[in-house]
Amino acid sequence: MEKENITNKLSYDWHKLELADVAKDYLSQGKEALPLVKKSLELLLKDINVSDPGIVKTITDPDVIQKTIKNELDVYREGYKTQTVEDMLVYHGSTLERYLGENTQKVREELKPFANQKYTEIMQEVITAQHTLEGKEKGVKVSDEDVKSAEATLKKYEKVLTTISVLEQQKKSELRKRIEDSYNKDILESFYLPKPKEE
Repeated sequence: MEKENITNKLSYDWHKLELADVAKDYLSQGKEALPLVKKSLELLLKDINVSDPGIVKTITDPDVIQKTIKNELDVYREGYKTQTVEDMLVYHGSTLERYLGENTQKVREELKPFANQKYTEIMQEVITAQHTLEGKEKGVKVSDEDVKSAEATLKKYEKVLTTISVLEQQKKSELRKRIEDSYNKDILESFYLPKPKEE
């Protein structure tokens, strides 16, 4: 019996956990980016309607932040691996429309042969093909047939991967802007609109 995907038990859309992926990127930049990591997680909690101050404080605590990000990313990846190419195009539909306007439908038409394929499975096929070709370049014995097959795989999926990659990078860019705007707003408000001291 197939294990039920954990995202089916969530009370919110698992896509909201994308902020954890951005938080991971900030975390890799070192201590200077820690405030942006915290802000990413604060916004994530807000998006999934968690407002309890104790929970927010715990989850954004620098001592547990890495664990928090890992746990949220584990759930996010569970949702991500269920996505077909069509699911991805629907999710990023507004971005496609912004870029291509009335020509958006052409993307769906051209990528229709891949519509029902799981995107992560396509990625895995491409990674395997890339390893085959890299091995050949490094002197590993690879048959001509395997090389041809790997090259055909890369060519077959090039447009799908490039399209989804562009859309995902744009989404990440929008999330980073949202995080940084919110963080900068907090800084200015702390200077000019200080909260009254508690008695």
